[in-house]
Amino acid sequence: MKKVIWLAGLLVVVGACGGSPSAPTVALAPLHIGVDVSTCFLVARVSVSIDGALVATITPGDGGTTRQVTVGAHTISGIGALNNGQLSTQWTPTIVNVATGGYNATFYCTAGRGFVRNP
Repeated sequence: MKKVIWLAGLLVVVGACGGSPSAPTVALAPLHIGVDVSTCFLVARVSVSIDGALVATITPGDGGTTRQVTVGAHTISGIGALNNGQLSTQWTPTIVNVATGGYNATFYCTAGRGFVRNP
């Protein structure tokens, strides 16, 4: 009889605890990156990276690219080739803080951005 009561008590405890623990939920949010067409009209295409990984190649004025990332800090960067194919420009790694509502980043081109002659 003691064994039956002990087993019943164990079942109540296991049932109350829910069995196995669940993994923590990871919050995701959209990170959108685009290239401004009014200032980057000479750029043909831009390779975009998030956290050091190439995620897309986009062109100024198109829809850009959106990726689901964890909420928090991420590093974005880009390398753009000009229409003439002889010069390129880059956007150095920048840390952005993606909130639960997402983050929208736009790469702009400025005069004297530091174009580099391609080999």
